[in-house]
Amino acid sequence: MSSAKSDPLRCQGYTVPPCFPVRFIEHELRRHQPPQNIWSSNICHCFDHPSSCWTTFFCPCVTFGRIAVFADEGNSSCVAKGALYCLAAALTGCFLGGACCCGCYYRGRLRTRFMWKQSACHDSCVHCCCHCCALCQEYRQLQSLGYDPRKGTKEQE
Repeated sequence: MSSAKSDPLRCQGYTVPPCFPVRFIEHELRRHQPPQNIWSSNICHCFDHPSSCWTTFFCPCVTFGRIAVFADEGNSSCVAKGALYCLAAALTGCFLGGACCCGCYYRGRLRTRFMWKQSACHDSCVHCCCHCCALCQEYRQLQSLGYDPRKGTKEQE
């Protein structure tokens, strides 16, 4: 009998030698999959998850920071991204200017990372018209995929 280490990884019909890094494998599998329909809930279903709704309403920088960590695949901190959000909002003199630009950018990054259908134009419209609702929707979507944005990890881990 051979050990588990010598067996190639089998995933979605692909056989990959064990010497390939896991991130490379995940990236290649995502790249070859067709784009998916994305949202598990509507943009106006903010109260489906009341705690994230209230957090976003009173302190959107927290929700934004939690989402940005996933968009950056864990290569940033929630605090740093939340501070960036606040700085962008302060420099533009309004909540909707810089904050919407940041939200739109990271919504696009999530779309790219998870291979979701939509367009940059859609991202802009959603964040400019319903910024807090868009942040809540992104947060709920990450939860529906099995992530815990409060912890910055998969719930199963």
